[in-house]
Amino acid sequence: MPLFLTSQLSGTNNLIAGGGAFFMLIAWLVLIVGVVVHLAFAAAVFGDASELRDRRTTGCDPVFGTPFVWCLATILGGVFVATAYWLVHRSALSRGGLETPPLDH
Repeated sequence: MPLFLTSQLSGTNNLIAGGGAFFMLIAWLVLIVGVVVHLAFAAAVFGDASELRDRRTTGCDPVFGTPFVWCLATILGGVFVATAYWLVHRSALSRGGLETPPLDH
């Protein structure tokens, strides 16, 4: 193989290797953002489920488990589990549609 073709091919390999590093960086960033989103939703679900548990006078314990169970499920399932939590506990589809009290201004 002529020498000039060998040098051009090695340059192409360097370009592909550099592009691979770029895509690896993007993959890591997507992973980190996903973990942060899962943890943020899990913290919000845990706080809301704990609030429901503490308001025992209304008889509104979290359905299907404790706040810890909902938190763990949300860490694993992310936005989908958080949506299921909201549908079960806060939407109009829930038992009575638990409404949050209005804010006092």
